[in-house]
Amino acid sequence: MDTGRKAQVVVIPYPAQGHINPTLAFAKSLASKGLLVAFVTTTSISKSANFSDCASLTLHTVSNGSEHVEGTETTEADFNRLRCKFSTNLADYIDGHMRGARAIIYDSVMPWMLDIAKNCMIYEMCFHA
Repeated sequence: MDTGRKAQVVVIPYPAQGHINPTLAFAKSLASKGLLVAFVTTTSISKSANFSDCASLTLHTVSNGSEHVEGTETTEADFNRLRCKFSTNLADYIDGHMRGARAIIYDSVMPWMLDIAKNCMIYEMCFHA
């Protein structure tokens, strides 16, 4: 990624119906303005969603641990797993692959993203889908 000439923005939607498409549209709008945008979602969502190509937008996947879940789980258990597993894996991913990131834009349903942004020393912005 060319972070020398363009700002790199990481956009993270809440991985649920009704959150991905508005966040993706916002990410594409940012990319159309010349920003290099990394759209990060869970591995499980990336398998079922349809992401069209955009030159300045790249799709990145991070595990939320759902591949290890057997059977069904409550919404609360899913949310807690997302908060713990996805957050840990995301912080590691950003640290290893997106050191040039200037901003994290995240869904307001995930306020703990603020901590990740601070730990990675990245400016944060909350997005209400």
